[in-house]
Amino acid sequence: QHFRLCSQHDVADTNATFHAQIAGGKAEAHVLGARVVGQHAPELELAVWIYDARQGTPELTAGKWMDTFITLPHGYLMTWECHHVGKYRSKAVTLSFTGTVLLVRCPLSNNYTSSAVPWNLNLNVRSMNAHNEGWNIQGIRMCLEEAHKERGAKTVGQGSDRVTICTYPFWNLTDDRLCAVEQWLTYHRSIGVSEIFLYDGDGTLATAARPYVAEGFVKYSPAWNTRFGGKVARAFENGMPGAAAEPSSYHHCLFANTGPNGADWVLLLHSFDEYLG
Repeated sequence: QHFRLCSQHDVADTNATFHAQIAGGKAEAHVLGARVVGQHAPELELAVWIYDARQGTPELTAGKWMDTFITLPHGYLMTWECHHVGKYRSKAVTLSFTGTVLLVRCPLSNNYTSSAVPWNLNLNVRSMNAHNEGWNIQGIRMCLEEAHKERGAKTVGQGSDRVTICTYPFWNLTDDRLCAVEQWLTYHRSIGVSEIFLYDGDGTLATAARPYVAEGFVKYSPAWNTRFGGKVARAFENGMPGAAAEPSSYHHCLFANTGPNGADWVLLLHSFDEYLG
């Protein structure tokens, strides 16, 4: 069975994220996605981004922008525990391939398959005295994902692979750029791409995305900047480019495309000036 984050209506949702203030409001934790890996010894893996929420509006320099989207080192130095509320506790393993997002992985108990109803997961800290400082991430809502009918086309290549494209958060799209986005979407639909995950940093993509969303070709995440607290929203308002938020959208998209309804291939195309040949 496969689990992912729940929507507000307690159903598995590829667009869902989870957010919590921790460390007495000094930091914010954002879970960008969840998936089950392994069959014989299944483990639950979560993509977690933790940042310092105490800083004011970031300075308008590339370095400061990127620092906002790098997980605090506390995440790697702590010993985490997964607590499936009411059922089991297990020690978690943490790692990262990028330095931006913390991957937390913990074994699932033998009876996890009985969790057909939504359940709460807590990520608790058991080291560095952090337990008493409120670093626990509590109430992550998990839902069972059922396999459903095939979404979109599967015509790329010689087989029947589903191909999904992930983008970084677009922002400040003027009319000429919106025209370029529409051409980009139409082209990739014409060559058989199954689905594109579009991330919108400031709402300027909404009109162009609407018809593609209606036909099921685009998975649209509006106002991506507002999901992560006032600090990130202010950074966009003060000129932070969508490229700074790239790690968050990429991890969200990659995790969304796992499981029984995921893609066979996932491509990271930075923007609408990059084409699949």
